[in-house]
Amino acid sequence: MEWVDFLANEAATNSLSPEQTEAFVERLKTKNSGKSEAKLASELNIGAAAFKKRMAEVYEKFAKSYPELATSNSRGKLEKLRACLTNKYSGGQDAIGVKLKQMPKCQATLRRCVGVADEQL
Repeated sequence: MEWVDFLANEAATNSLSPEQTEAFVERLKTKNSGKSEAKLASELNIGAAAFKKRMAEVYEKFAKSYPELATSNSRGKLEKLRACLTNKYSGGQDAIGVKLKQMPKCQATLRRCVGVADEQL
């Protein structure tokens, strides 16, 4: 399954509206990882405030599955959600554990998402 298809499935699983799904998929597409919210909003032909609102709604819905999203700032939420979804897409920590050892900032997020100890990474 391609990443974009996986994101669409996750959107449906988490009951995102069509507008929320559009913002969610665009925000998490690999090619868009370095783009600002304002740039993505422009590409979707919506205002930056509307894009931010949609993403806030997305984080709220995904917080039911990933409670740590509820306590993060906006940028932290994106990173945590991306890490959790990447892990789920990859089929578990074994598939991405080696890469995460090289990215210490992601290790704490991964531990919270999948409940593994430091020595397991």
